[in-house]
Amino acid sequence: MDVEEGLLRPLPASLEGDFDPAWSPDGQWIAYTTLADGLTQLMKVNLETLTSVRLSDGRYNDFSPAWSPDGERLAFVRNRGVTQIWLMDADGDNLVQFTRSGLIDNSNPAWSPDESLILFSQVLGQGSPSKQVLGMRLEDIGDQKEYRIMPSPNSQYIPLMDNVDFSPDGIWLAFDYWYHDVLSDIYIMIFPAGDLVQLTDHPASDYDSVWRPQP
Repeated sequence: MDVEEGLLRPLPASLEGDFDPAWSPDGQWIAYTTLADGLTQLMKVNLETLTSVRLSDGRYNDFSPAWSPDGERLAFVRNRGVTQIWLMDADGDNLVQFTRSGLIDNSNPAWSPDESLILFSQVLGQGSPSKQVLGMRLEDIGDQKEYRIMPSPNSQYIPLMDNVDFSPDGIWLAFDYWYHDVLSDIYIMIFPAGDLVQLTDHPASDYDSVWRPQP
């Protein structure tokens, strides 16, 4: 949609449904999740030619694509009985498992602007609906070197956080935040451990925040 003129432009659609759109950094592609024969699969569409390219291999449920800042790779979620963060090249090649958290589910990957690490959501324990935000460096692929993202000052209470997003300069994080599992509002904090700043206070849940690109 053109936000100035409000004009809608249809994109190629599947019969079962498409969701999770993610713009490539150069603005030429949108990666997204499509339903194909009951499986969630990754696709991308070229916005000039409207040509769609399938990225997933059809073996697992893949979803939630996130472009690397240089546009060369995608992080995404793969469900192999447990949800894990995986990486692939922008053409779907060179798949690499990123997180190795055993039976603990991970989701919602977000790249740091310098591509040195990826933040992601992780449930508090097997079967738990509550999530926290963890990070891992790209250089630690193959190892289980995750670390928790905690506001300052640290306390015994584990903050419930989800859907994290880096600001373009890498200084701030925006995310969903719950306090003792009550409601959900948008908060920001300086990365990696700044004070919490509340942005929304609507009586209903607020979630899925994103940063405006730098001009």
